[in-house]
Amino acid sequence: MQGHIRKRGRKWCVVVDIGRVRKTDRDGNPVLGKDGKQLMVRKQRWYSGYERKQDAADALPDILKQGKSGAPRKRARDVQEYLVDVWLPAIKVRLRPATYDSYKRTIERRVVPRIGGIRLRQLAGDDLNRMYADLLERGGRREQGLSLRTVRYVHAIVRKALQDAVRWNLVHRNVAEQADPPAQRRNRSAINTWSKDQLKAFLAHVADDRLYALWHLLASTGMRRGEALGLSWDALDLDAGRVTIRRALVTIGYKTQFAETKTDRWRSVQLDARTVEALREHATRQAGEIEAAGEAYGDPEHPQLVFCAEDGARLHPDRVSKLFAAHVKASALPRIRLHDLRHTHATLALAAGVHPKVVQERLGHASITLTLDTYTHASPAIDAAAAEQIAALIA
Repeated sequence: MQGHIRKRGRKWCVVVDIGRVRKTDRDGNPVLGKDGKQLMVRKQRWYSGYERKQDAADALPDILKQGKSGAPRKRARDVQEYLVDVWLPAIKVRLRPATYDSYKRTIERRVVPRIGGIRLRQLAGDDLNRMYADLLERGGRREQGLSLRTVRYVHAIVRKALQDAVRWNLVHRNVAEQADPPAQRRNRSAINTWSKDQLKAFLAHVADDRLYALWHLLASTGMRRGEALGLSWDALDLDAGRVTIRRALVTIGYKTQFAETKTDRWRSVQLDARTVEALREHATRQAGEIEAAGEAYGDPEHPQLVFCAEDGARLHPDRVSKLFAAHVKASALPRIRLHDLRHTHATLALAAGVHPKVVQERLGHASITLTLDTYTHASPAIDAAAAEQIAALIA
């Protein structure tokens, strides 16, 4: 594949020679010569819009490389066409289904309505800044403002998309690098947790609940909601007291599907005796439900789910969160989210002196840095324990 630069009008262009191809008419029929053979024509691809000759010359090597790398060939005129028709299809195979769905919904709901009509090559940092300001002011439901974290997430997606556009030579520079997204103010009290007494009170409150084993498992292991709902009985070894976390039940457009865990790796977590006992009692109750339902029981694709509806169907993660919220409200305990059981597990473990590396492995964090940065400041109990230990050393 060869190429050269050429001026057309006021702009410079990169012209890539694709080679000789068979000539066809508008309907795709072959065009024949006088000798009855199909005519061959020279085919070129033009990449236009460079202000300077040097810009086009600098882009030529990358464009030639792009032609061999499988980068998208579709040329996008405006931001919406690039994001929806070019970028999202190109990156879909690289992302987890839930991540792709999140990107798609964010682009369709937050980005396209505000900057979708701007020509891709004319997009500027100021356009992004105005979008961020509008999102902060009225970007949510009923025109309520979005949080700083959500707007920064929008910025991260746009920056990543434009970086790919630069790599594919659709634009000259990533204007998101010149934009000013709202600064992230670190709120070190954002993590809500229960004390050990409050957690005990909650477990006592739900002791007779059909899903008691689920609440107990989440509190005692720090598993994610989707990981627990994706568990099958073959992932549990109750005699050895271990659970192997292999997958998660996630939602894509409110529909459930099984996916890899967040870090794309399996992990094995030790269970305590009380959790094992709760799971055994849950298995006994489930056996009765299976007998009562007969052949109608179970998810045809995944019939051995540990936590499911009485007929064996999958439990929707959002429904489980609502059930938890109802139990918390009825218990009169401080309001926390279901995910905060995971935070509670981590802070209680660290406050009890469990090594951070062990906590990291149980939680399935990619690195111990994330564990320490997230939790060591989050619980006054950890700070109090440290104060007493230091005082004891000094004494």
